[in-house]
Amino acid sequence: MYNITNLDNNTGYGSGLPDYKPSGHIGIILNKRHAYIGKYKASTDTEILLQLDDNNRNNFLNGEDNSAQSYIRGGSDSARPVYDVWIKEPEYYYKGVNDYQNGVRYIFFSTNDKSDELPTVDGTIPEKIAAKG
Repeated sequence: MYNITNLDNNTGYGSGLPDYKPSGHIGIILNKRHAYIGKYKASTDTEILLQLDDNNRNNFLNGEDNSAQSYIRGGSDSARPVYDVWIKEPEYYYKGVNDYQNGVRYIFFSTNDKSDELPTVDGTIPEKIAAKG
């Protein structure tokens, strides 16, 4: 069990809470994240990426009968070289925030478009917080 709590839907770490379920921006990020197998093509010095099925990464997205495992096993069989596995991360923004007064750290994610208006924030430092008591 991870010590992550989703305050939006009351899931995750904690006594009596159901298993963690992502929502909001984190849910969008996870839904847009995909895995690929990279196959190097020496003749063109490029790597071809084949997307894996999000629900079963042993299979390709296009439903091919070939198991993706046959591409990544490699080993002593020189006919089956080892291939790279890639994760495509969607574009998103993140920001860590330290709550010095309460000794808590937060991380915030946003999948909003770059053109969205960004908030203005007055910075503060731990000494100012400590001085206020």
